[in-house]
Amino acid sequence: MLCSLIGSLSGRTTRARVWRGLTLAGAVERTNKQHQAMYDAIAARQPDLARSWAMVHVAGVEQWLRVAFEGS
Repeated sequence: MLCSLIGSLSGRTTRARVWRGLTLAGAVERTNKQHQAMYDAIAARQPDLARSWAMVHVAGVEQWLRVAFEGS
């Protein structure tokens, strides 16, 4: 189910994610660290921690999108 959800979101957000990676300093590194933290929490069977990292990640992207669209 998670793979399906990610697949459906990924295609729709590819351009925005690429733009963020190109224009926001440290975005790629931060994203990689957040994804690794989510993976580590899942591997350690800590769903609350994984959920928290996912929320941090999604909230950061959402905030960036809000600012980016306000400026256009």
